Amino acid sequence: KIHSAILSAPQTDEKVKQQLEDLMANIKRSANKVRTRLKVMEQNVEQVEQKNVMSADFRIRKTQHSMLSQKFVEVMTDYNKTQCDYRERCKARIQRQLEITGRSTTNDELEEMLETGNPALFTQGIITDTQQAKQTLADIEARHADIIKLESSIREL
Repeated sequence: KIHSAILSAPQTDEKVKQQLEDLMANIKRSANKVRTRLKVMEQNVEQVEQKNVMSADFRIRKTQHSMLSQKFVEVMTDYNKTQCDYRERCKARIQRQLEITGRSTTNDELEEMLETGNPALFTQGIITDTQQAKQTLADIEARHADIIKLESSIREL
């Protein structure tokens, strides 16, 4: 939901971005707690197993640990897939935005920008283009003013 809000907004909303970062940190903390608890469960199961006590309680604990571990891996795989999907969608959005500005980029350049978190690689070209456009506009305005002066002098004649 937050990923969609970020991707659909024309400008990055810092509040939503912070919510996403907080949520990701919370998920990471929770995952670490679950991983730790699963390891403790595994150690307990191994201790009972070493004593060769094959009671129904032991088999239940072993099955529960196995299923919880499997479910944890599934959930974390799904979370990882969602993160990768979001990254690809962000990359595609950046690619589209750069194409709109007339700047074509390679996949490697996009990857470098995403890895370093440095948008200056692309904004420098946009800034240069903007400065050139401003200079061209100033030249056109100067020519327009010259033409207006020329027209007025022709009218006077």
